[in-house]
Amino acid sequence: MPMCATRHVAALDGRSCRRRTQRACETPVCASVNARSPLPRFLLLYVALFSAFGVASPFLPGLLTQDGVSAAWLGVVLASGTAIRLAAGPVGGWVADRSGRPVLVLTACLLASALVACFYAPARGVGLLLLVSVCHAAVLAPLTPLADALALGSAAA
Repeated sequence: MPMCATRHVAALDGRSCRRRTQRACETPVCASVNARSPLPRFLLLYVALFSAFGVASPFLPGLLTQDGVSAAWLGVVLASGTAIRLAAGPVGGWVADRSGRPVLVLTACLLASALVACFYAPARGVGLLLLVSVCHAAVLAPLTPLADALALGSAAA
């Protein structure tokens, strides 16, 4: 049975502020993860994000060379993806800030990323692979900064 302590929390009730009693669990496991904690959702989000990066990254150069991209063009394709990330990351943050809906922007980028990744399979030739790589990098770039901003925002609350 976890040890719990009673603490008082102020709750805004329309016009006045009243005190109510809330039970707070003090065990290390309960304190870090409780029913209202966003931690499990953020852990799942980060596991999904970095698992996808970790699984795809080692195989992308092999996939590109298999599709007829030479070593020189492979460097151009991968460097173009990196270059577009430098611009797309801040643009994604700007859109999330201006819209005031960072969760929606994160979800849109996640869905777009999954959709664009499907175009690697039919793409053949340097031009199409370069286009898919740049588009994929553009929708991937805002994911980690948006997830970080949401995690920090929920930690501050």
